[in-house]
Amino acid sequence: MKRPSLAVIAVFALVAVAVGALVWRRGASRSEAPSTSAVAQDIRAFVSDSLAMRVRVPDSGWTLRRDASMRPDGRVAVATNQDSSATVRVFVLPAGPQTSLDGVFAARKQQIAGLFGVQDLDKVIATTIRDEKKDLGGHTFRQWQAVSQPVDDPGVGQRRIMFMWVVTVTPQRTYECIGLVRFPAAPSPEDQQRVDGTLRDVAYVLQSFEVQ
Repeated sequence: MKRPSLAVIAVFALVAVAVGALVWRRGASRSEAPSTSAVAQDIRAFVSDSLAMRVRVPDSGWTLRRDASMRPDGRVAVATNQDSSATVRVFVLPAGPQTSLDGVFAARKQQIAGLFGVQDLDKVIATTIRDEKKDLGGHTFRQWQAVSQPVDDPGVGQRRIMFMWVVTVTPQRTYECIGLVRFPAAPSPEDQQRVDGTLRDVAYVLQSFEVQ
């Protein structure tokens, strides 16, 4: 496997700073967050009492679309930044007695692997930055961050994909908040600045993801 370039190592370092503790920060005082009734009226946020979850996008540069009905894959909302280089999707599915956190994570990885033409997503991963679990608010969260090998993007050139996932399971449902960021495989200094800002935005969205 090829060693990551210095530019990609710089991205790794930024992610470690920007989103290294995004799951754990949800343990901060809830008094800092808008009330449920206030957020429900805010088009920058998706709040569902029936699904017992909420997520929010930055105040500018992002759009948030809620799915009108439940999809087979469980997606309930998708957020996209202005240049479509980053998306965050929220999935909610029913859980059963045999549902496990690791099983949900593995199933989603297998689904996304198909988009790369492989059965195992790990085959296109260059570096795993973070893969850890922690209990918060009565739920066990798994946080996974990784960067892909360079992939061809027709008309654009080679790019890498940053995967930023937060997953949890309750007795009733599974919850997944999955961020994907596309960036040049060899970013210029200007590109790097844009990537840095995009990663911070995605970290904001994942940090706002809350399961009640």
